[in-house]
Amino acid sequence: MSIIFDGKAFAHKKELQLKKEVDDLRSRGIVLRVKTFTFKEDAGSMLYTRLKKEAAARIGIMYEPVEYSLHDDIEQIAEAIKTASEEKGITGVMVQKPAKAVFNQESIVNRNFEDWWSTLTAAIDSNKDVDCLTKENLERIYNLSPLSKGRIQEELVDGGEYVIPATVRACLAILEEAKRVLSISNEEWKKKKTLVIGRSDIVGKPLAALLKQRCATVENWGRKELEKSIKKFSIFNFQFSKNIHKRDHFLTTDFDIIISAVGKPNLITGTRVKEGAIVIDVGAPKGDVERESVESTASFLTPVPGGVGPMTVICLMESIVEIGKNFL
Repeated sequence: MSIIFDGKAFAHKKELQLKKEVDDLRSRGIVLRVKTFTFKEDAGSMLYTRLKKEAAARIGIMYEPVEYSLHDDIEQIAEAIKTASEEKGITGVMVQKPAKAVFNQESIVNRNFEDWWSTLTAAIDSNKDVDCLTKENLERIYNLSPLSKGRIQEELVDGGEYVIPATVRACLAILEEAKRVLSISNEEWKKKKTLVIGRSDIVGKPLAALLKQRCATVENWGRKELEKSIKKFSIFNFQFSKNIHKRDHFLTTDFDIIISAVGKPNLITGTRVKEGAIVIDVGAPKGDVERESVESTASFLTPVPGGVGPMTVICLMESIVEIGKNFL
């Protein structure tokens, strides 16, 4: 049976510590104030924004949502983001990314989703980018700059002098907890083979890049490739073709750690998990893991809800505090 990670309890402990840090900053004249831009058509994003605002209030952070419609003029929104970034009293800026499916359903005229998103994130000052949305901050992760490399090798969670996307930070913290409760040594950990499913800039790609500093083998599979693989091979021969992956075939059961972030319910089943594997479910809103079957196979599992979700919220608060310290 798996150890089921309690994200709510773990996040609560972090929240208590963060409140002390925020109180200390306030006593030294630093008031943390974050402006976040949201889109009303995406119910999921609006829910996460509410949860983040509530957590921020408990800790003592001013978290100010600014609501727009996906149909609003993109240049006007970008200018508002730029203005917020330049405001001295604001210590952090972020944009709550809407689901691509919601964007497409709204049929935004003459707008490609990726271009639309890039226009918004480009307006954020990278020094106030609390969720690592800007190209500059993401590239520092992808390029594994010397500034970050040493610290990542020393500590799985510590991002050094740069920000990490909140969900990525949550996954790293959960992995560190799994390592602790399963009594895995540093040497054993370095030998772990890790699979990250999903290639978004919010989770999959930066998470895989950071884990490559920590684990011997890290594979990052995209959703489309994964779905092609599922159709091509039976459930008992779940692998990539050599044409897709220029190397020997891999099975999901080859991996010691599986982190899935594609939003496809029941994608990860017990037959696709190695006995004793660590499984982290980042899928939303229902999760990617078939809990009942995986629970009897994995050694450590995050549930949905109550796993990565609450950790993502508190890890964003951690990043807000860390960036706020730069204003001392």
